[in-house]
Amino acid sequence: MRDWRWVDGAAFSERFGDVYHTRAGALGQAETVFLRGVGLPERWRGRRHFALLENGFGFGVNFFVTWRAWQHDPGRCAALDYVAIDAFPRDREEMGAFWRQYENDPRWRPLVAELLEQYPLPIPGFHRLWLDGGRVRLTLVWHEAMTAVEALAGRFDALYLDGFSPAKNPEMWSEFLLGAFAKRLASGARVASWCTAGRVRRALAANRLEVRRCPGFGGKRERLEAVAPAYGPPPRTVPKQVAVVGGGLAGASVAVALAERGIAVTLFDAHAAPAQGASGNCAGAARWLPSFDDNLWAQWTRTGLLTLRSRWPRWAALGAIGRWCGALQIAKSEAHEARMRAVVAQLALPESLLTWVTQSEASARAGVTTRFGGWWFPCGGWVTPPALVAAWLRAYPLATIWSAQVTAITPTENGWRVAWRPASAADTQGASVRSMDCDAVVLATGAGAVPSWPRSFVQDGMMWGAMPAYPGAPLPLHAVRGQVSCLPHPREARPRVVVTGSGYLIPPERGFLLFGATATPDDWHPTLRQSDHEANWQRLQAMVDWQPTDLAMRNAGLAGRVAWRAATQDHLPIVGALAPSGRWDDPKRWHSGLWVFNGLGARGIAIAALAGELLASQIADEPWPVSRRLAAAVDPARFVRRRNLLHSPFSDS
Repeated sequence: MRDWRWVDGAAFSERFGDVYHTRAGALGQAETVFLRGVGLPERWRGRRHFALLENGFGFGVNFFVTWRAWQHDPGRCAALDYVAIDAFPRDREEMGAFWRQYENDPRWRPLVAELLEQYPLPIPGFHRLWLDGGRVRLTLVWHEAMTAVEALAGRFDALYLDGFSPAKNPEMWSEFLLGAFAKRLASGARVASWCTAGRVRRALAANRLEVRRCPGFGGKRERLEAVAPAYGPPPRTVPKQVAVVGGGLAGASVAVALAERGIAVTLFDAHAAPAQGASGNCAGAARWLPSFDDNLWAQWTRTGLLTLRSRWPRWAALGAIGRWCGALQIAKSEAHEARMRAVVAQLALPESLLTWVTQSEASARAGVTTRFGGWWFPCGGWVTPPALVAAWLRAYPLATIWSAQVTAITPTENGWRVAWRPASAADTQGASVRSMDCDAVVLATGAGAVPSWPRSFVQDGMMWGAMPAYPGAPLPLHAVRGQVSCLPHPREARPRVVVTGSGYLIPPERGFLLFGATATPDDWHPTLRQSDHEANWQRLQAMVDWQPTDLAMRNAGLAGRVAWRAATQDHLPIVGALAPSGRWDDPKRWHSGLWVFNGLGARGIAIAALAGELLASQIADEPWPVSRRLAAAVDPARFVRRRNLLHSPFSDS
């Protein structure tokens, strides 16, 4: 419900009884008070990266003014991170209504259109947008300010304090909140605000900032500027050259995110082409996983799917294949239906994310008769993982070394050395070993990192299980064998959307139906099994009442594919830094240039892009795209933290 209106040319908040900007002009205030107040554009010149934090995004006026100044400055930094907090975000329609006053102004029209194309739903959480070809990253944090600032990771070079008047919204100017913001500032950071209230100045000064009052804008006599002291260790050195081991969804997602930051990347894979392991299926379901308490897995999959959707136009232009036709998750029983309805009521999310549909509604959407009702995901669909990986690798110039068996990863005086030799089905003991030096290494080998993986296992002329020899304890992963089944294009009515539940069913848009899949841990059988096809058919029948006439073909043997994926006990991926020794279980870890991205399990499509962006942000020492809590949930050290807290037995070997 719209809670603002125009009053004398200014947007007025009914909630707080205050204007969003001075009546002397929002754009002029943004440039004079905020942009100039933090010393821009001069301070970002000649830098690789600049990070700016704003409390009070509103209609994005300060952001647009900052973005345009960055665009028109030839000496600008290579990348701009702008993180903005707002507890009461405007929706897309409201943003459009505000900026309609500038629709004929060529300065703002293209910027507003680009932002609105990606503008997120007003739901709590972190929402990252990529603008200006990915060089400007806008992260919108829809949370109450204290919750948001505590969830942030990263140091900021500038801070805009732009809340409503302290008399109208005192929480935004509290001593505790301003102290929390001060802790997020980099050495020498600058702060700007229109507010010069004494308690605000005192709170900033109490946190060792040098505060001064400067001539104001419009009818306001003064504005505030502050400078953070020079303190703390120098910023971490950002690697210039990174080796990524693994060419599936995990490896490719972090490779493209690093390359987007101007970091040189060399990608190794044991196969002759990308996405030949678990990422090699011809299609996979793309949806998120709701829960009654909106748990970590629900937040990861929802945010990850929205991230993929936000960037999809760019990847599709580079050859990514998929269709956002919507997805269903069918209940397994009437009791399960009741629980699923309760989840929808509890979460109360916009219908574009999640809604409940009855059995008849689900059947109408699916185009086949479903057994029960279930969840409808309008934002869901299907994606072809190999095509998505290929699109990522086309986006930026990357060095790729295929058919490379990585044999050793060892530390050097200035970084790391990766040794490899040609990988093939033949004996490679006599093959010459090559090496390259780099500043950092990302291990994204999927099931190849599972200790029990048979190193000599060969299928279709490829060496599977290319586990690089790296120092330290094996990661706490297990390999899961999955078999999918394919049915040629049926002649009669067929599914129109993705159907999930006991299994999944992908619409036959590429000449066949894809359904499955089995999930058997530590099963190394390399070829298709008829018993697994039967199991997949049973999963399908648990979701839909559908007997295609072409099913007789399965008696002669359905087509399909076998692959292994790496999974963890808590079903969350492993994303983050390893200790200098290479151990994930060393509580005294620090950033040594050895990183890991593994354990995507069965939800790689939904979360790979977001997890890759998180890891690249950590490597580049930039603000993270997710909260500290979500990042901690996938950190490699989480296992030892749980062991220490719960005193549960856990193997260190």
